[in-house]
Amino acid sequence: MGHSGNFETIVAGLSQAERQRLLDKLREQAKLPAEPRRAEKKAGQTMPDVTRRFENESAFAKFLYFLLSIFRSKAPAELFAEKQMAKLGKAIEKRYPGLYDHKKQRLLGGFCQQLARLRDASRFFLGVLDERFNQDKGAFYRFLGSLEMPEVDTQLEGALAAAAAREKAPSEDSKQEAYRLMQDALSQVKEAHKAAMYTDIRCFLCLRKLASFPFDRAIASFTPDMQTKTLYCAAPLLSAQLRGLADILYSLREPTPLPLLESLFLLLIRAGDSGGADEAASAIADVDLETQLQAMLSRAETALAVIREFSRNIPLTALVRCANRDAALVPQQITGGEDWFAVYRDYWKRCIDASFIQAVREHRREEALQAMRAFLDGGEPVPLSYAYGPETPDGLPIRGALGLSFLSAFQIYVFMPKLNPILEPVFSDGIFFRNENRIAYNNSYLSFMKLGDDIREFDTKLGPSGIFGAAYDPEKNRGSSAWLGRRKNQKVIHDASREAERVYGEAQEAARSMADLLLVILNHDGLSNPQTFAVKGKLAPFHAGLSEALTIFQRLCQILDEIQKIEDEENLKAGEYGI
Repeated sequence: MGHSGNFETIVAGLSQAERQRLLDKLREQAKLPAEPRRAEKKAGQTMPDVTRRFENESAFAKFLYFLLSIFRSKAPAELFAEKQMAKLGKAIEKRYPGLYDHKKQRLLGGFCQQLARLRDASRFFLGVLDERFNQDKGAFYRFLGSLEMPEVDTQLEGALAAAAAREKAPSEDSKQEAYRLMQDALSQVKEAHKAAMYTDIRCFLCLRKLASFPFDRAIASFTPDMQTKTLYCAAPLLSAQLRGLADILYSLREPTPLPLLESLFLLLIRAGDSGGADEAASAIADVDLETQLQAMLSRAETALAVIREFSRNIPLTALVRCANRDAALVPQQITGGEDWFAVYRDYWKRCIDASFIQAVREHRREEALQAMRAFLDGGEPVPLSYAYGPETPDGLPIRGALGLSFLSAFQIYVFMPKLNPILEPVFSDGIFFRNENRIAYNNSYLSFMKLGDDIREFDTKLGPSGIFGAAYDPEKNRGSSAWLGRRKNQKVIHDASREAERVYGEAQEAARSMADLLLVILNHDGLSNPQTFAVKGKLAPFHAGLSEALTIFQRLCQILDEIQKIEDEENLKAGEYGI
């Protein structure tokens, strides 16, 4: 899957143009059968229980059952129920040979084979309906809504854009305006839209249930008969499972809506594209796209055909009644999806909130970058070569990269040309009243002298041959099943971020310490030999230099604190990497 490894990113990343391009291709090739799956003859009908049916029998029939009850020590209604189940079992055995043995109440090998076929067919949808689609139902509903009600989707995207408008600093007013636009868009959702979305989502949920049905457990219940060498299973043993399967297939009796399949296929194509970027997605070769579509459509056609054939040719409801010894049982509709509109609405609200917060953070970051440029006399932060960024999309997404980039530029543009000429003489010749101040000054000064080397050394560790870069593999983040690989990457990112924060923290502490020491020196409480640094017998130039250095370090501390706040808030890619 794409670099983000995130379903919501896949959903939001498909532009309208790209979506329409893929959709047109899909519809050119779509030959999905649209005929309804025919439900079994009595599926879903209300049937009277055995007692009521017995009461409707003729007086003569009741008398016969009364006589039989005397000899068999059973109630007449119970004998009547047994008779009905025997008739049903014989009818199944006669019409569908190889499925059921009514005398021994056994499901036979033929039924086991049909279960295996249904299992294999439904596994296609297990791959399509991957667990990542359930991590955020709202994201999937958003994409489905873009196909079922594109006009509403366009208005909602406009509301999302309003929350992140960058003409001026984001404010609470812009967020409230985005909420208003969202409500206006949602008011355009008509009953027909709601019905279509509900149908799609219910089908989606039923396909998920079918794809995750415990077929293997049911099939494992069949054992070979020692005499006939054929498979069998006592029907009551699977009574509950068969009832659940009957409910699923009954709920799937309507044809699978094409918009649902379109959305799933488009997302699968998107998830399989290299890197997940819009440019890469737009560059998918038509021949490759057609190959993917043809393969998925073919498998979908086959899977749906098997499901329909099972529903049409296997008397599942009758088998459920025999297994449960209840002739009145009927399949029931599976519940779910009724809350889709609330989930859909809440999703868009979360998107607006997230977009607004992101806009605020971007504005704050831009202000910080402007402050950095001013502080660096127009210089730019020096990006790490192997950390994640616009120019290095496969770099390690560590926390602290922005801070180290700024500190690297600070040493180049400010410390060496401006501060070192002022601070180095004190380091070489200064005599402090207190030894602890001498030690603290030396440590702070040396920290900034070697800061560039420390940052370059850390950047090397992020490289392909470095301790972190060699252990990190971005490919492990792609795909839904590479859980162990992603966990290993998370540890690499966590450890690298910890080291970046250590380097940054040491520089931050050195800056605070140097500012405090310069203030002590300027208050005439630090050096015992200030005359050593006098120019032509005057201390004013020396004090002016120290004052300038103090101002720079105080401003440096402010910027470093602001950068730390920004990085803590952004927590770069923390949602994906668990930092």
